[in-house]
Amino acid sequence: MTNTSNLPTNVPGFPAPAPTAPAAPSPAAPPPLQLGQPNTADTTNFNPTANTLYIQEIVAAATATLTGVILRGNGGTNIIVSLYNSQGQLIAQSPSTAQAAGFNQIPFSAPVTVPPGVYYLGVQYSTASENQNGFNYIVAPTGLIAQGSFAAPSSIAGSLPLTPQQANTIPIMSTY
Repeated sequence: MTNTSNLPTNVPGFPAPAPTAPAAPSPAAPPPLQLGQPNTADTTNFNPTANTLYIQEIVAAATATLTGVILRGNGGTNIIVSLYNSQGQLIAQSPSTAQAAGFNQIPFSAPVTVPPGVYYLGVQYSTASENQNGFNYIVAPTGLIAQGSFAAPSSIAGSLPLTPQQANTIPIMSTY
């Protein structure tokens, strides 16, 4: 390629070069979705249905060791949290744990190391009396699975792929 930066631009009989339009600014890239780190700026409380598994899709951008799930509620019920791989197979869960008021760190029975990819967090409540923090707008793909008992299913494959759910249906969950 010839360097033309030092050529004259005012040669008689030749048109002046067209001005170069400034490059349009590129839109800001959205922040990467971390492991269940949702935007909690617009939330509300809702009462979950007992024995229903609430599911939220998360993305692991890098290999990570996950110890459990953080969520916020007003206490008064037992919960089970679970983690499923992209095929919907259970890879980690907690025992039934009493939830206190405020933020709760619910540990899995054992930490699990996950490679980059799509995963699903699940939470299930033993009663409907819990007042849980939930999303107040459509979020990442989420879902609900009615269960006959208070136990994390070994697979959610039949419920995949998930679709966005409307307000007040999915608890705010984050991994730690």
